[in-house]
Amino acid sequence: VPAVWVSSPALAIAIGQALAAFYFFAPAALWLRTPSGRSPVAPVAAVAAFVFLAAVSLDLWSLRYVALTVHADGPALACGALAAWCLWRWRATSLGLGTAALLSVTAVWTKQVAVGVPLGLALFVAAAFGVSAWVRFAAWGAAWSAASWGVVIWLFGAPSNVLFHLVHVPGQHRWLWGGGARALRHSAGLFLRENVTVLALAVAAAALGLTASRGQRWPGLKRWLIERPWPVLLTLAVCQFPLAIMGRAKIGGDVNAFSHCLYFLLLAVALAVRDLAFPPPGAAPQRWSRLFLVGAPVLILLTVAGLQDRSGVGPALGADPHPYTVAARFAADHPGKVYFPRMNLVTGLVEGRIDHQSEGVVDLINAGYPPTSTHFAGRLPPEVEFLVIYLNGMTEQVAVFERYFELVRLPDHPELPGFWIYRATLRGPDQPPAAASP
Repeated sequence: VPAVWVSSPALAIAIGQALAAFYFFAPAALWLRTPSGRSPVAPVAAVAAFVFLAAVSLDLWSLRYVALTVHADGPALACGALAAWCLWRWRATSLGLGTAALLSVTAVWTKQVAVGVPLGLALFVAAAFGVSAWVRFAAWGAAWSAASWGVVIWLFGAPSNVLFHLVHVPGQHRWLWGGGARALRHSAGLFLRENVTVLALAVAAAALGLTASRGQRWPGLKRWLIERPWPVLLTLAVCQFPLAIMGRAKIGGDVNAFSHCLYFLLLAVALAVRDLAFPPPGAAPQRWSRLFLVGAPVLILLTVAGLQDRSGVGPALGADPHPYTVAARFAADHPGKVYFPRMNLVTGLVEGRIDHQSEGVVDLINAGYPPTSTHFAGRLPPEVEFLVIYLNGMTEQVAVFERYFELVRLPDHPELPGFWIYRATLRGPDQPPAAASP
């Protein structure tokens, strides 16, 4: 909401990015200040664990993207982490079960891949607190789901409309890499290769934990689950893993799908190592755990300077300090004539009009429901003359818009450094769209 109160697109994006970082890091900070027992967490322990989590997050592209980009992933992860925290903090009380159910339902509404959150919490409740608590949690979840459906129907009309866009359209998207088991194996391989850092840290943390517990008697599953904070987060990571793999294997999926597993896994590792390195009073700290907690982020941060070169992501050549400032200036100089498919926030702030966002158009085309020319023309600048795409904004989507426009590439415009500009003539409703695929 704060982003829509400002008139500058660059400031709106900056506010959105700040909120994304808040959604990502604030629940983690809350967890890392939460004690495993009755003794409060020492500030140095919380700070060290937070630096550990932040350094690893900045090293992994999937987590860095979610933490620093305006995207639905951040709020969904925040809702999931807070749901788990409420359950850990208030246990099987009505407050704990009710708030956890509410936040888990909210996580799914925010990002459908987060369906593993309520499933994981339900599994944890059953294992840690018994069948009676599981029934109460399920009842709370059903109640909150029904209430949220009522709000959605009130806002958007018939539930069939919502189900079409949230379930049917994504369900029609084809699988990448040949589909089937081959696609899932390829996606899982990417997960292992691209996130080796956090996986190696998880293995090392498990080894440290086994070393510290050597000679101790197994307390039983229920007691083990509720004596420490990280098992509930590990449960969420495990339940989210297959959904993250499937999310990446679908057309339109990207590495941010992995964040819905990695975030909870990394937070669990940070909590586990924190408790090993800084145990409650009376327990001896593990020297290797402290070295691990402090040394790992130092080694990772030494590589951060080269992140842009490794990821291949950087500002477009000749780009303005902020591309949204450039786009807003051009839109203001050509009111009602410029269509920014990937940056429709620009005309929303400059002209008070929200045009079609290219991802929505691509999603419908991939699902086999291409918008008609009449429907497409209904959400465009009134006198559309130019189609402008930022060079870092999926320029391959130009082919999609050839369905609806006759496009002629124009020379690079001095007022649009870092952009491609096309003269766009909208096809008439009687003209069949040109054959094109995203």
